[in-house]
Amino acid sequence: REAEARRAAEMETRRKAQMARQMDLEIRVYPMVERARDLTRSAERMEDREKYPIGERKAKLASAQGLCRAAIELYPEYAPAYLVLGLVEMEHGRVDAAIAAFTSAVERNPDYIQAYFERAKAYAEKVFKFEHSITVGEEEPSRVDEERKYSTLAMKDLKREGMEGAEQEERLYLELLSDWRSQGPDRIRERVTLLAAEGRGDERIWRIAAEAEHQRGRQSIAVECYQRYVKARPGDAAGWSRLGHLRRDNRDLDGAIADSTRAIELDPDVAEAYDVRMTARFFKRDMDGVIQDCAKAIELN
Repeated sequence: REAEARRAAEMETRRKAQMARQMDLEIRVYPMVERARDLTRSAERMEDREKYPIGERKAKLASAQGLCRAAIELYPEYAPAYLVLGLVEMEHGRVDAAIAAFTSAVERNPDYIQAYFERAKAYAEKVFKFEHSITVGEEEPSRVDEERKYSTLAMKDLKREGMEGAEQEERLYLELLSDWRSQGPDRIRERVTLLAAEGRGDERIWRIAAEAEHQRGRQSIAVECYQRYVKARPGDAAGWSRLGHLRRDNRDLDGAIADSTRAIELDPDVAEAYDVRMTARFFKRDMDGVIQDCAKAIELN
């Protein structure tokens, strides 16, 4: 009995020590993660290019990322650190890295509803990347399979208990994407117009509308739709690159150069932006610029 009592006492001592260490870590880590969250939110709100230079936005995101990684190194089981890291990665446009971070968060806390929700949004972004370049009627089995996989994963996350209605907009967005191939751009554009009139859907529906207009051959309207998207998501480098692409197709070479340059300022590793700017510069006979952009595009891809 005495031996059992000693073992029980030792176990209780170890348990209390472990709890004390965990509380100490949370006390130290919590402010770091909350500061990273605040920096990320601040970077998201940087809509005025003159008021908030791109360099300042990058610095905020870099600081947020550094704080998250420091928190994870100090306390690897702290799920909120992975959540905020995923938000930073999404701001950078690194969707796969964001998905990995959100997955790490739910692995450490299987009831972390916000992490499931953010991961569903990241999966939806993957669906868009597969869908937006597909012409209706094309047969691309591997691409279709990937799109369906990520759509299914997103819907699974959105069905978690505790979403409390937050998943409705995401489901609506995913339905628009999944119906793209079957309904075609005309019908999708009609639905976006109706949703906008009803005040439903976020700015991403305009990205879908832009692609629908692009396939309908109405390039100037496609540009207008995409402008609405980047106005709400000014830090999306891929979004600016795509807008530059649409401007180029609309024969607005100066606008294409400006938007692709904006994308490069936000993220120097967006290969498509160099391609867009390269071709626009070619038509303006800026051959030195063409050579520079061509070299960088080849280096990246």
